[in-house]
Amino acid sequence: MPIHTQNVSVSSSFTLSQTDQIPFFFCAIPYHLIDDEVFPQLKGNHIKLLLVIDRYRNLKLKQRKFDQQLISGWTIPVSQQVLADRCGVKRPTINNLVEELIGFGLLEKQLDDKSGRYRYRLTAYKVTSEEVKKMRYQHEMATEETMGAQEIKHLQQEVEALKERIEADIEPQENEELVEITPVCQGIEQGGVK
Repeated sequence: MPIHTQNVSVSSSFTLSQTDQIPFFFCAIPYHLIDDEVFPQLKGNHIKLLLVIDRYRNLKLKQRKFDQQLISGWTIPVSQQVLADRCGVKRPTINNLVEELIGFGLLEKQLDDKSGRYRYRLTAYKVTSEEVKKMRYQHEMATEETMGAQEIKHLQQEVEALKERIEADIEPQENEELVEITPVCQGIEQGGVK
């Protein structure tokens, strides 16, 4: 196998072809699949089939989860014979491997009514709305945690200074009385602005 080198200097006119670019033109096995207790039970043909199935993933087919639009993870409809040819095995072997992967909980299949072929999806790509909400919540909590005590104290001081300026600028007009609305001020002092 020849070794290819790449000149990365700024003056280089080399550009990557579409087939060499990440992230869309590569197959990967997600880490949580590798870390799963079922992974050591897989045979070489299982791995081969997972990679070939991932090769046919439809990047244009989207799913809406919570408020996010995500790639669904489903393949285009593909025949078992095509999968068999790509894996270098017979079609009945592919059928058995598919059923074993479904049994392991690693694969889903869905019949496409138009073509009569199956679509496949690695269950590692399945994302629920609840998972999206959880990820968003974790991100928001991590963002809040990055605000240190010093920043919070500084913001509280700024709020106090603004309150003093507002109170100093309010003067009664003719025939008017100043009325302090304490519940609002107390609410800000005790719990912050919401």
